[in-house]
Formats: sequence, C-alpha cells, structure tokens
Amino acid sequence: MKRLKALVTGCLLLVSVLANAQHQFGVKIGAHSSRQRYNNIPTQRTSPADSISSGTDDNFGRASFNIPGFYEYQPGKNVHVQAGLGYRQKGFRSRARLNRRTGFVEKLPDRTLESNLFHYVSAELSLKAYLADQKVRPYVQIGNRLDWLAGFTSHFWGNGYPHFTSFEYSPFFVAGVDLIVTKNQQAADGAILYTKKRALFLEIEGVPRLFNSHRREAGQTLSRVPGSSRYYYVQRIVRNTSFGVLVGYRF
Repeated sequence: MKRLKALVTGCLLLVSVLANAQHQFGVKIGAHSSRQRYNNIPTQRTSPADSISSGTDDNFGRASFNIPGFYEYQPGKNVHVQAGLGYRQKGFRSRARLNRRTGFVEKLPDRTLESNLFHYVSAELSLKAYLADQKVRPYVQIGNRLDWLAGFTSHFWGNGYPHFTSFEYSPFFVAGVDLIVTKNQQAADGAILYTKKRALFLEIEGVPRLFNSHRREAGQTLSRVPGSSRYYYVQRIVRNTSFGVLVGYRF
C-alpha cells in the first residue's frame, strides 16, 4: 500500500511539473567540419614491427551538415530539457585507402584527396542551462546522441565495408545564445494571459571522439611485438569527431 501511495504521489508530482512547464518545438540546421580517426591498421606490409597507423596523417576534415527538429520543455526557470530527431552527416577526406584484401593502408598519389561520407538518423537528449534571463540569453548545453548508420560512400574503407556498428553514441557539448522574440497571448478584454518566448538562436557544437564505431568481433589486425617473433591481434578502432555552427528557431 505504501508503494502504491508513493507511486501515485510521484505520478502526480510529474504531472504537476509538466503542467507548469513551458513546452516548445523548434528546428535547426548546422554546418560542421567532421573527421574520422582510426587506429590499429598497419600502414605498410614490410614494416619490421608491422607499424600501426593512427589515422592522423592520412585523413582530413570534411564539410557536413545536419537538420534536426526538437521538442523542449522547461521544468525550471533557467533549465530546459530537449529531445531531438533528425538527419546527420559525418565524414572525412583521405589520401590513403584500405586494401581489404591485404588489410594494409596504402598511400594514394600525391595531392589526391578522396571523399568519405556517412549518413545517419540521429536521436538526441540533452540538458540546457541558461546563464542569464534577458532578451539575449547565453546558455550551455550537454547531451548524448544516438546515431543509426543509414548508409555511406567511402573511398578509404570501400563501399559496403561490413564492420561498422549500426549505432554510435556521440556525447556533445554546446555553447549558444538566444535572441528572444516574445509573443503575448491576450484575452478578449486585452489582458495579457501569458508571454511565450519564441527565439532565434545560434550554437557552437563540439563532438569529441570517445566511442569506437567499429565492430569488436571483426576487423582484428595481426601485429608483431617489436623486437620479437611473437604476433598478437589488436582491435581496429574508428572514432568520429566534429565541430560546427548551428542556427535555428524555437516557437
């Protein structure tokens, strides 16, 4: 009985919070410089120790964009919770290519850069905190994004490379600013019932490279212990990172 009362009380509190929260929707579009880093892939077949590539010299940033829509509610004065769904690109430019037959990275001719573009359906959940309550409102935001790989074209990996994970977790950090455009809802007698804060906003977003998007059960590389005749397997690691700017409207 006590558990039932506690459950009912919790539900009533949740309903009360949501009823007093301000609910809004919005859309934004962003342009990013994205890059992919890989580790544990030999760069040359005849290396004395089967040297392992870190993917820092062979690839470069690539322009990409994303278009998410979002729902946002305000449970507190300066605290907002945001949930979003949209389309997102990731990618990089490379001057090397993985030979899938030998398992080694091979350099391309000088001044050759090839495109690699990945397409994702992206869902995200984040917490936003405003730093001031005025017409121009700066804020910081932190969240986590779950990206589902819908398809890709890659000169480095080869189209149809089968060892990427279907889902990728991507924490992100945002610094932004709102330009408030208020709209008063009035009664028939002209009295203001409530003020809805619509806003144009600008955001700067960073996504660090933390999680491996390469399947653990596949793509292992045979490497030799330096100065020894012993060999061991190492797991390929692929991480995505990006930095960009977004603009949007919340209504």
